[in-house]
Formats: sequence, structure tokens, C-alpha cells
Amino acid sequence: MRIGFAFTLFLAFLLLSSCMPKKKTSSRLKVVASVPVLYDWTRNLMNERENTRLFLNLIVKNGLQYHSFTPGITEENLINSADLLIYVGGPSEQWIDDIINNNPSAKNGRLVLKLIDCFSDDSSETTDEHFIFSPVKAKVCCQEISDYLCKLDPQNEASYKESCSKYKGLLSILDNSFQIQAQKTQNQDFIICDRMPFGPLFKEYGFNYVALYDKCPAPEKFQPKTETIKEFGRKIDQTNACAVYVFDNSDKKLAKQVIAASKNPKCDTLVFDSMESLTLSQLFSGKNYINIMQNNLTLLRPN
Repeated sequence: MRIGFAFTLFLAFLLLSSCMPKKKTSSRLKVVASVPVLYDWTRNLMNERENTRLFLNLIVKNGLQYHSFTPGITEENLINSADLLIYVGGPSEQWIDDIINNNPSAKNGRLVLKLIDCFSDDSSETTDEHFIFSPVKAKVCCQEISDYLCKLDPQNEASYKESCSKYKGLLSILDNSFQIQAQKTQNQDFIICDRMPFGPLFKEYGFNYVALYDKCPAPEKFQPKTETIKEFGRKIDQTNACAVYVFDNSDKKLAKQVIAASKNPKCDTLVFDSMESLTLSQLFSGKNYINIMQNNLTLLRPN
């Protein structure tokens, strides 16, 4: 009898407990970066490996092309579910503006950081979306990202500020290295046989260059005139250039044509990394903005 009564009480307890509202488990706040460079900056600033408050995600991943990226429902959901959205904000990311404008109340309290707006007062000219390659402007961006992380997660503000100070120190060293190299090569012309995403970077530090197409991206199936190819070939001869330059994902065909039009068939072709095809697996394996830009700098060697 006592056993039956105890069993009845046990069943009643289970029934009542199942009807009680369950306590919500705390979930990590979602931070979403649009491209690998911004992801890398943010993971350093939030100390991603040890952070238990924030979860970082990337929109354009797996080496997909930034300038020709076509978003789908997965990307739209990422943006709409973000607690903090960080993006470049140039013409190549107009689609992000569209998603935000079409879903203004997608997530109450969502923070949005459009980094190109940080430089809107620099001059009357429109800021080139490739400003992310400038260590000087990278420091401004990282400070903004850190400030937004502090807004999102104020209880870890001290940690974010400390990480930002350390990372900006690395960017300052990179900035100084570019300044020194620009002085060493001030009388040299770099021959770019490709599109030119590093235009803002080169102009900021005073590197002289000529490019087959001085913008990025180049038009689809871009092919310069034959006379332009010959002119660049003559430029190799006139400057005694030991190398011409292309960017990642180049098939090097234009570079080969330019070299063939010169008198130096042994002229080298060096490849700058614009990080547009950087993958998460590469980031996790050790590639990052600092060491990639340091490697790019080593390619800017004197003739």
C-alpha cells in the first residue's frame, strides 16, 4: 500500500514538473562579419577561442568571390539573426544594404556597423571599398569594431579594449613597415598586369605603379588593347623590372603577354594576395590579415 502511494506521488511530481515553465539557457550573442578580412579582425578583437559570450560567423566563405557573390536564403538568415552585423559597405555589398532595408525589424536591438561610413568625412571623393587593405584604415576599423563589441557585451568591455590595443599595435608595426618600403622604392614603378584592388594602399604610401586596369573588379573577359600590352612590355625594358605583378585568382595570361612583349623573357610574375578567396580553414590554419599583408609587402622589393 505504501509503495503504491509513493508511486502515485512520484507520478504526480513528474506531471507537475513537466507543466512548469522551463528555465531558458543563456545563448551566445551572434556576431556576423561579411568577408574574411573583417572576420579575422573581429576574431582577434573578441579573443574568439576563449570567448563564451559571443559566437562569430562569416557570410562570404569557402573561397567564394567577393565581387561576384550571389546571396541566398542562408546569407539572408545570417544577417537577419545577427546581434551585431559588420560589413564593408561598398558597391559589392549593396545586397547587404538591400536585406537590411527590406527587413528593418528583423531582430530587435540589432547593431549594424557599416565600416565604409567611418571614412565618409575624409574627402569629397567616394571611399574605395578596398580601404580594408590599408593598415592605417584597418586601425580605425578595428577601433570601431571593438567599440561595437563593447556595446554588445559590456560586461567584457575591458577584455575587448585590451585586445584592440594589442592588435592595433601590430597594425602600427605593419604601417611602419610599408612606410619604410615605400621610401626604398620611391623611384620605382611597379607593373601590375591585372586589376588593381591595392590602388588605395599604393596611393596612401606613395608606391608608383601602372596597371592594365586601375580598378577592381575588372570587367568580365577584360582584354587590354595590343598596343597597351606592348607599352607595358616596353615599360619592363625601360625600368629594368625584374618582376611584374598579378593578384590571387589570376590565370597570369596577361602577365605572360606583357613579358613576351618585352626583351626580358625571364621577368618573374609575383602574386599579391587580396584575401578575397580566403577560407575559414585557412584562417584556422594560421593565415591571417597581418601575415598576408606582411608577405605582400615582401613582394614590393627594389629592382
